[in-house]
Parts: sequence; C-alpha cells; structure tokens
Amino acid sequence: MKDIFLETKDLLSTTTARLAERTLPSELTKLDHAGEYSIKLISGAAWRASGKGVANKNAKNVYYLGESIRVGWQTPAGHSRRDWIGMYPVTANFSNQITTASSKGCFVYTHPDENLLAEMVVGDSIFASSVTGVVKAREGKKSSSLVEVLQGEALFSSSALPFKVGTYELRLHHGGTHAVLAQSKPFEITTCDSASIVRLFGADTSVDSAAPDPSKESELDELEQLSLALLTIANKAFAVTDSHTVGDPSSPSVDGPSSRTGGDVVVQTDVVEPLDSVHDPFSLSEVLEEKQARRLGYAIKEYFGVEFASDVLIHAAKHGATVHDVAKRILEARQALSAYSLSTIKP
Repeated sequence: MKDIFLETKDLLSTTTARLAERTLPSELTKLDHAGEYSIKLISGAAWRASGKGVANKNAKNVYYLGESIRVGWQTPAGHSRRDWIGMYPVTANFSNQITTASSKGCFVYTHPDENLLAEMVVGDSIFASSVTGVVKAREGKKSSSLVEVLQGEALFSSSALPFKVGTYELRLHHGGTHAVLAQSKPFEITTCDSASIVRLFGADTSVDSAAPDPSKESELDELEQLSLALLTIANKAFAVTDSHTVGDPSSPSVDGPSSRTGGDVVVQTDVVEPLDSVHDPFSLSEVLEEKQARRLGYAIKEYFGVEFASDVLIHAAKHGATVHDVAKRILEARQALSAYSLSTIKP
C-alpha cells in the first residue's frame, strides 16, 4: 500500500509539473536578454574554515544549520522589480522551467520597487537584497553587442532559512510568478562539531564580563563551551532580519546589504541577534513561540545529540530558564546517555 501511495504521489507531481510548463507566462517568450539572468552562491563559514584551498572546493557549497546564506544575482537592467529568489530542497520540483513547490517563506525579492517596499513590516526577511553595481555584459558568447545588467546580493537569514539539514537549490523567478529564470548549483546545509560552533560562526559572546575570550576554547570548561555554543545557535533561531528604508541616500553605507541605484529608495538590511549573554532568558520577552521552539529542538538534536521536545523548551522559557540553564540540562542529558553508549558497554 505504501509503494502504491508513493508511486501515485510521484505521478501526480510529475503531471502537475508538465501541466504547469504548458501555462508558463506569455511574457517569458517576449523577455529580452533572458541569458543575462543568473544566481551564484557566496561561500560561507565552511569554506572559510577549510582554508579556501583547491582541495576543499566542495566546501564552497556547504553551509551550517542556522548560518545566513548570501547569494549573488544578475539581471538585465530592465528586469521586473517583482523578480524573486526561492530556496527549495533539490527534490521538491520536477521541472527546471517552473516551480510547483512552496518556498514555505524562504524567499527574497531581488530588487523590490516602491510598491513592494510599501508593504514592508518590521522583521521582514523578504526585502534583504541589494544592487551592488551596474555593468556592461556581452550578450551571448559569440555576440559583440553589450547589455546593461544589474548585479546584486541577496541575504537569506532568520525566517527565510529552512533551518533543516539537507540538500537545497535556489531558483530565480520572473515577475511575481513561478517561472524559473535561473537556478543555483545544489548546496548542503549541515552541522559542525558542537565544540567548534562559536569559532566557525564568529560569535562575539561571553559567559560573563570576567570570562575568558570564547576563542580560547581550551580555557573554558565543558559547560561554558556548551553554553556559548547554545547561545550562538539560539541567536540564529531568534534573529530578526531588519530591512528598512534609509532617508538619506548619500549617507555612508553600514554593514548589511543596501540598495543604492539612481532613483531607487535606499534599503538597508541588518540581521539582529537579540541575546548578549548566556545568562539571558532562553526566549524573547519570556515567550518562546512554537516555531522557534521546533527550530531550537531540531538544532539541539543535530548539534548536541540530545532530543528536547518543543513543549519542554516552551515550558522552560515560560519559567525563566536562561541559555546557561538549558545548556546545563543538555550537558546532563549527554552525560546520562553516554553511560549507555555502545563504546562503554563491555562484553
């Protein structure tokens, strides 16, 4: 029965994709310079940690769970201002021409116009993209004519990340539709050793004002290291992507993408991580939302090897537990489980 269900599901998905391809927007047939659309992954912490060597080139397409992912994009100058990039598991779509799966909120507009920006609210992650330059590109390999193209960068962070280990791809879509203009190479979201989280993520955190530098991991005991690692992961789950318009286009740039092209509204994006110390509450305003709890429970399992139900984390947050308190429970659980590991069982 299970095999019949899976076969039927695959058949329906394939049929849906084929029908969708036949209804591609008519604008695509009239689209100028279609070959100038592209997206490219910008390497993250795994690539930096590998030493960026040729032997470690596979690390270019690897990101750690919770890590922000940056994407370079290119479009013709006259592209639709409703073009957008979505992130999907590589097996989610059966067609390269049209997307049939939901992005589940994991998308970013490449170059939103004033009408889209008018819909912006605090915490939106869908406007975290910028134009970084305007260049002339050759139209086709054999053509001598030049085309003006925009180049930019999009940021996937916070709620725009799937927050699940797996293999994914990015798709650039045309004008608010699901018609695909370009795809990225597949990339992997994975985890690292929990003892390396603070170093790899580059977190600037501390146990308290008198504590040693977290980069000096050998000077920290196991609970302190685990607390700092959990603080880093919690900040990724709680992070807010703050995209907002800036009044003065001539003001100096700050960290984070910002759109600065002639006649455009200037958009600045900052990723805000709200927790400063392991003694901060394991929540925002003493409330841990169900989605955040599920993300944290999944991350704790993947990074630390301990399963905490979302209800347990919500209960702990409700009763004022700090990051350090939860880290202590994780350490106790790991120590208890180690007594039953196969390596400790003698014949």
